[in-house]
Amino acid sequence: MAKRRSKRQKPTASARKPHARAPRRFSPRRLVRGVLIALAILAVPVTWLILEERQARALADLSVVGNGEPVAVQVFDQGCPDCRRLRDNAEQALANIERPPAWRMVNINSSQGRRFAGEQMVDHVTIVLFDGRGERTDVIRGVASVSELETAFSDLGRNARARRER
Repeated sequence: MAKRRSKRQKPTASARKPHARAPRRFSPRRLVRGVLIALAILAVPVTWLILEERQARALADLSVVGNGEPVAVQVFDQGCPDCRRLRDNAEQALANIERPPAWRMVNINSSQGRRFAGEQMVDHVTIVLFDGRGERTDVIRGVASVSELETAFSDLGRNARARRER
């Protein structure tokens, strides 16, 4: 008797392909879960943007000028590195003094900023100092050092207190 060698059969084409997944059925639970995940991912940046916008509006509110407290208003341009340096120095100076004036910033590229700069006859890279009655007491032009700004802000606060005591 002759031995027969069994031949291995080649797999058929359908056996070689990985099985395709059957389409999933619609599931409201899966949809809700996906929407909740998307909301959680978007909530943080949206909240941050809203808070940034509120802070920018508060900083641009010039209604505090003349309300009894001294105010320092910086006229700035977003794209100006000198304006950013002056802002950083001013914020550090404000943090270093005991009784800082109110701090406001107006963008010279906005209508409010252009109007303010025109009324005060100043340009960007400028801080305008107002006493409690809303009268302009000083203008700081260009990038000033932290110590210069501390002195100017302290003097503004001292002058306002001296006037109130009279």
